[in-house]
Amino acid sequence: MFRIEMLPAGHGDSLLLEYGDAAAPHRILIDAGPFYAYKSFAQCISDLASSGQTFELFVITHVDTDHIDGAIKLLGAAPSGINLRDVWFNGWDHLLPGRKGKQERGPVQGEMLSALLKDNKLPWNAAFEGQAVAVEKGLPPPVKPLEGGLAITLLSPQWKELTNLNPQWETKVRAAGLEPGSREKALEKLKESPRYRPRRAGPPNIRALAAQRFEEEKSKTNASSIAFLAEYGGKTCLFAADAQPYRLVDSIQALLRQRGERWLKVDVVKLSHHGSRGNTSPELLSLLDCKHFLISTNGGGGFKPPHPHGEAIARIVEGCGPGVELWFNYCTKLTDPWDNLGLMQQHHYKVHYPEEGQEGLVVPVSEL
Repeated sequence: MFRIEMLPAGHGDSLLLEYGDAAAPHRILIDAGPFYAYKSFAQCISDLASSGQTFELFVITHVDTDHIDGAIKLLGAAPSGINLRDVWFNGWDHLLPGRKGKQERGPVQGEMLSALLKDNKLPWNAAFEGQAVAVEKGLPPPVKPLEGGLAITLLSPQWKELTNLNPQWETKVRAAGLEPGSREKALEKLKESPRYRPRRAGPPNIRALAAQRFEEEKSKTNASSIAFLAEYGGKTCLFAADAQPYRLVDSIQALLRQRGERWLKVDVVKLSHHGSRGNTSPELLSLLDCKHFLISTNGGGGFKPPHPHGEAIARIVEGCGPGVELWFNYCTKLTDPWDNLGLMQQHHYKVHYPEEGQEGLVVPVSEL
């Protein structure tokens, strides 16, 4: 069994992976959404924790608030019995040169999360011996096996992206009255934080959208995202967080050279940056053999224009079809137009949404 549950994380990401024996599955949590969506997924995590379930891995991909905020709330009030074998997160210590180790307050929240990891004595980047979760330039992407037979191949970031984030992290943290890497000050700041407390549009013109010139987005925090392949039972999933396509392309090309293959066979791709036009490039898609694409967002969060962008979806439909299937964990004015029978018949794709009145979506990877 291998399944992905796209938890209702507002405009952010929170994904629950389950694999192995359906009666006693292994679990991985990827990100925890923004603070306002915490209640939507906390009960699920709390129920698992209270029944003594172990999470093989909790990945906080980067410090943007729509990925990290819920993690702060989760670890700040950890449900009784929660057991994490490892937490992957690149904090301040991992951004410093020479060490291997517009979202408001992202780095500040990175300090808060780092303080909680230390304060709770949780395993932190244990698979990387406490050093940064990163890809070595010029070397094949590292592979990390997990209990139960799932293997993770890291694709992003490289040291370059982590050190590039260093000045922005330091500036924002000091502006908030904190000292980078100070657990005590970050915990004090955390206690003051409130985080401790569709209309149908016309059908999109797919060919015109797909033909738009691609321009890669330049966010340093997004570039620092932990992105990886998860492989289990003959199935492979790519979790792209908010990673930038040039890094994914570079790592995938290195992996293909290592494997002697032309395309990377992937059963499921969770799109980078919630389907942003600047994070899904034609070059990236040209390296993938995939039909199932997950778009995790409710379109909020102040993005202008909000996500997903039609250009990214159109590139997928045009470049990876026929037979593409789009999985949306919300039905919004941005995702609803893709549910157009004429459009689907013309371009040979399918869409999936939550059931009426429901939030979140289960993707049965092992059945795809």
